[in-house]
Amino acid sequence: MADGDLGRRLLAYLRGRLDEPRLEFSEPPASVSGGFDTRIFGFGLRSGPPAYSGPLILRLLAPHLDPARALREGVIQNTLAEVGYPAPRAVLATADPGPLGGAFLIMERLPGKPLIEGRLSDIGRGCCAPSRGKTWPRRWRGRRRSAGTG
Repeated sequence: MADGDLGRRLLAYLRGRLDEPRLEFSEPPASVSGGFDTRIFGFGLRSGPPAYSGPLILRLLAPHLDPARALREGVIQNTLAEVGYPAPRAVLATADPGPLGGAFLIMERLPGKPLIEGRLSDIGRGCCAPSRGKTWPRRWRGRRRSAGTG
């Protein structure tokens, strides 16, 4: 699907879903680099509900992927944001491939680098390892091993 067609289909879907017939793009969908197995587009809306008022990201899953993945990713994104992790909130997630040819999520667009571009070795630092002066939970004591060591 060409980007222009994607934009028309996305706008038609959002007008119906949000019951906002005057909804327009303030910034039409433009491809964003990244996305291991999804197509990613940045866009903006005019005259939409508050949750849709800032810069947005569309993550469009490939048609061969499990459409329920979009729903799972939406829950994960929102859970991370709720506990204070700097993750964009998903404002919409659908497993229906009909509107755009694949399941998709619409998320807030936050400044910064995608996690994959960061230092992956630092992901667990501060959230999974015990802090100074604290101990591992009893069930984990004595089990600290490198990945793949059995």
